[in-house]
Parts: sequence; structure tokens; C-alpha cells
Amino acid sequence: MSFFRRIVQSLRRPNYFVGRDLEGNRYYERPSVLEDPRPKRSVKYRDSENVWKYIGGNRRLAVQWSAWLTHTRPDPPTFEELQADLVRQERVRRNVALLEARDREEDRLRLAAQSAVMSPPPATPLVDTSPPPPEPAAVEPEKPKPKPLPAMPSSTKSDEPESWSPQIAPRGQ
Repeated sequence: MSFFRRIVQSLRRPNYFVGRDLEGNRYYERPSVLEDPRPKRSVKYRDSENVWKYIGGNRRLAVQWSAWLTHTRPDPPTFEELQADLVRQERVRRNVALLEARDREEDRLRLAAQSAVMSPPPATPLVDTSPPPPEPAAVEPEKPKPKPLPAMPSSTKSDEPESWSPQIAPRGQ
């Protein structure tokens, strides 16, 4: 593209600088040429090598700027908002580290308790010096007798099941 053509296009469709993120990427907005009422939004990465880091997934744009680029939010994020989100992310990382350390300690204690339970009992002497166990009581409590099963109706006519219809129970009983 020639130098002259680039100048003409920049005059026809000017890019308006909107803001910058904490990593140095710049965000622009320009009016739409078509009948689309929404303006076109774009990002220019700080370095040309950074483009592939963002596209490849190793790095991500700030959520606030991604939302602005996709017209999810109408106004661009402020610098203070981006800094507050960075502080929040660091707080979340610290909390995650604390929770993971606590979980590792609980796992270590649980494994120690399981190994203590599974270890063999200490050797016992061959002579039993403990007092003899008490005699069981002579009278045992009566066990409830199981209810007999209901008798099946005998049908000598055929082996087909009989018809059945549920009976209505009155309320309150």
C-alpha cells in the first residue's frame, strides 16, 4: 500500500485512541463504515512478538478490555479499575496458596493416622495376666418372632395372576 493511500485512508477512517492496559497494549475505536451502528474496536499489541503470545494462549488481555472490545461493556476500563483487579488477582493467588497448604497438611495428617491404624499391634506376653471376662447373664432377652408371610390364594383353575385393584383408604387413619 502506498504512502499516499495510507494517508487518505487514515483521514477517511480515523482511529481514536481510547486507552492502554497495564502491559502497554493500546486500544482504538473508529466509526463503522457500514450501516452497523456500533464502532469498530481494535487492539495494537506492544510488540509484534506479543501478538503470537496472545493468540497462542500463553497470555490474555485483561477481562475488562476484552469485554470492551466485544461491546459487552460500553465504556473502556479505567487505569484504577485495572490496578484494583490486579490487586484482587494477587489476593486470590495468596488465598489459593494458603488453601493448598492447608489441604496438603490435612492429607499428611490423614495418611499418618491411617498408617498408625494399619501398623501391627505391639507384641503381647504369652501369659495372660488380665482378669477373666465376666460370665454372660443367664437370662437372655426374648427376640421378637418374625411375622409369617401372608398366605397366597390358591387357584386351581390356571396359573394366570388374578386381577387386582387398589382400595381407597379413608383420610386420617
